[in-house]
Amino acid sequence: MKKIQFLSFAVLLLTATSCLKDSVNQPNPTQGGSENEVKGVYFSKGKGPYLAGVKSAVELSSLPQPLMFTVGLAASTLQASSVDFNMALSNEAANKLRDTLIAQGLDPANVEVLDPSLITLPASGTVDAGSWADSVEVILNTSALNAENVYVFAINLTGASNGFQAATGGLGTLAFQLSVKNRLDGVYSIRGHHNRAPYDLSYQDVAGDPSELLMDMITTGPNSVVYYWQAGGDFGHPIGLTSGLSWYGDFAPEITFNVDNDMVSVVNFVAPGSPVMGVFNNPSYNTFPSRFDPSDHSIYACFNYNNNPLRGFYDTLTYIGPRP
Repeated sequence: MKKIQFLSFAVLLLTATSCLKDSVNQPNPTQGGSENEVKGVYFSKGKGPYLAGVKSAVELSSLPQPLMFTVGLAASTLQASSVDFNMALSNEAANKLRDTLIAQGLDPANVEVLDPSLITLPASGTVDAGSWADSVEVILNTSALNAENVYVFAINLTGASNGFQAATGGLGTLAFQLSVKNRLDGVYSIRGHHNRAPYDLSYQDVAGDPSELLMDMITTGPNSVVYYWQAGGDFGHPIGLTSGLSWYGDFAPEITFNVDNDMVSVVNFVAPGSPVMGVFNNPSYNTFPSRFDPSDHSIYACFNYNNNPLRGFYDTLTYIGPRP
């Protein structure tokens, strides 16, 4: 169990620098830093338990759909001059992600590499002097996407200026797993409790204000969504504690609804899926059916972890509206 913690840039910098240390570049002392410093540009994926590719959801729309990502600098000091970087789509990385998803059990017929003609990616970007990162927008044409499919595409960093080098491996490739927003996607208010003694408190009893109980339910597949806790700033789920809202760092429920009967199943979204989560159905512990109610768009989810009846969650999610 852990309290909310926001990932600092120092952690990202340490991670990126460690992954770049085996590469060689030509230092530019005028930018600051030592002669032996390895400086690079890398994809900053931020927080979140990404299984295989950054899971993103888009509207099925004739309007251009933007996706944002961040390119950061790995260096010991802020730079006195701007640093340019170059990018390109990677068919090789996209196909690798497709193969991974199929190996995880997705139907090959429903996993497609997104047609490059539907992707508008700038060829370059710039991290301004005195900044650590640059936000980049890629534009997608989603008008002809199949809502039953998962689409993948990937971007490689290919070069950088001013003595910086493009990261390779995981920090130099950003792969996206794309789905069309499904009917569960949206913003919800959560009510309920976690029955782990002695913390058997309702979420709302320990919330400082109603905004702490807002959940983004984000599409992860044609019939699946994952909890994204707005107050925590990450994928996850609150638990009740007397000192305020907290969460389990390796714990993010992903629910899948059955299109035939609206019943809901639950798994752990966080790789490698431990602790194991599942639907909690035991009348002796006052459980209720886990389901989606299309009449008012509510979600009822009763689940536990490690099949332990004293580690249960009893959630009622009331629909507020669509996510931006």
